[in-house]
Amino acid sequence: MATMQSWRKAYGALKDSTTVGLANLNSDFKELDIAIVKATNHVECPPKERHIRNA
Repeated sequence: MATMQSWRKAYGALKDSTTVGLANLNSDFKELDIAIVKATNHVECPPKERHIRNA
């Protein structure tokens, strides 16, 4: 199981670096694209209650 997690982490890092590189070359909104890639991660989990609670 640990091997699969480390593979997923390595693949995610490679994908992120590729996406950032492509955004630097081709994107009209490269700052936004890079910010989105850096602000997200590849770990799927449900949102916290405080983020989905109605006011």
